[in-house]
Amino acid sequence: MKAICSCKDCRNSRRAPIKPGLDDYSLVSSATGRYPFISDEDAMRRSRSDAWPITDFASHQMMVDVVNVYRNHFKSAIDFQEKWNSEIRNFFAKFPEGGQRIVEIHGGLVRIKSFKAEGIALMIAHEVGHHFGGAPKDLVETWRSCEGQADYYAVSVMREVFGVSNYINMTRKAIRQVTKFFGAFSPILGISGCAHPSYACRIDIFNAALNGDPMPVCGT
Repeated sequence: MKAICSCKDCRNSRRAPIKPGLDDYSLVSSATGRYPFISDEDAMRRSRSDAWPITDFASHQMMVDVVNVYRNHFKSAIDFQEKWNSEIRNFFAKFPEGGQRIVEIHGGLVRIKSFKAEGIALMIAHEVGHHFGGAPKDLVETWRSCEGQADYYAVSVMREVFGVSNYINMTRKAIRQVTKFFGAFSPILGISGCAHPSYACRIDIFNAALNGDPMPVCGT
């Protein structure tokens, strides 16, 4: 795996020629066929006070490095779209009818300070899980695996992309980062079916997959 820039020295070394963009959340929240890492509602509630500025080189380079690993692995099977200028604090899986499988990586989520490369990688893996995670699947959008299954399969994606010698340590770090991120939101009750389980359940799902245990009941 290519070295990923996430250190303080890298952050202070230079600045990316990046210009601020508009918050286009209204375009995404009203769109259909996009499946997010967290709900639109929680993404919009998330404060920007704990995020790096849009001109921050290190977080931009971290995104580029992680996404390039995924691009090199999946080739043309998925179009990984970097949307750095977006203020959206979410990632999405999308599969337009008759089109290309897509994973959207939005800068608003990448720039959250608690996330390092491992957390970004796991969230991308979740979106890949919507595409290739298998059953159970949505009854309407039949191409996509349900949210709990996408979480569970994400650990397999980490193993596939980053290798047996790297993925366990990476995924443990990623789970800690995602746990901290989820902690910023009010707890929600688990939702049955294909929707997002509770945040506590999602952490249980990640850990179960990493430990080789079955899917927790709360994730089904």
